[in-house]
Formats: sequence, structure tokens, C-alpha cells
Amino acid sequence: MSGIGKTALAVQLVQQIKDEFEYVVWCNLETFPTPDKFQARLIQFFTQSEKPDTSATNQKSLPPIEYLQKHRCLVVLDDIQNLFCSGELAGKYQPESSEYRALFKQIEKLSHQSCFLLVGWEQP
Repeated sequence: MSGIGKTALAVQLVQQIKDEFEYVVWCNLETFPTPDKFQARLIQFFTQSEKPDTSATNQKSLPPIEYLQKHRCLVVLDDIQNLFCSGELAGKYQPESSEYRALFKQIEKLSHQSCFLLVGWEQP
């Protein structure tokens, strides 16, 4: 259901566990719903947040999955229901969001030390 406090609850959770992570990224999928924009936003966040003492080999921006592998990150995806077709079977993506399936499968299969929190009212 919309408006029952899922995001507020997620904010409280993130406040309690944020010190367990090097990076905490909050992405509202209503603002940039395409996978390319989502990944660009992650890269932008990671490169802006990098510590100045990184070596010259790390100066080039990495794909988001490599940041998730090299750093302990918490990525919160709010309004995840925007990726899915409303009223359809669970997991049916909007046509423009279908590439998220491959991205999520890559995140699921590769070894990394990061966590994702999905907030939404459609079943993923």
C-alpha cells in the first residue's frame, strides 16, 4: 500500500546501520528509472565520494558492480514499484526497465560485500 510509512521505516533502519558501510546510496527510482541512468548515478556518487588518497590506478571510474565488490555499500532503491507493471504477476518489468533484471541477476551472482534494500509496494 502507498503512504503507510515504508520509506520512513527504511530511513530509520538506514540511520541505525549506516556505520556498517563505507557508502550509503539512496536512489529514488521515480527520478531516474532507466538502468543506464541508475548506473550513471551510482558511478557519479562513488567517484564524488572517493577518498583523495586513492592511487592513480583507481582514478578511472569503475563500473558500479566493481565498487560493490571493492567497498561495503548499502544501496537503497526506493519506489522500486516503478520498475514493474502494476497489477501483473510479480517480477514483470516495465518495457523500459527490463534491463534491471539482468543488472539484479549480476548483483545476485557476483561475489560482493554490499547490501540492497528495496522499498516499494509491488512484489519484486
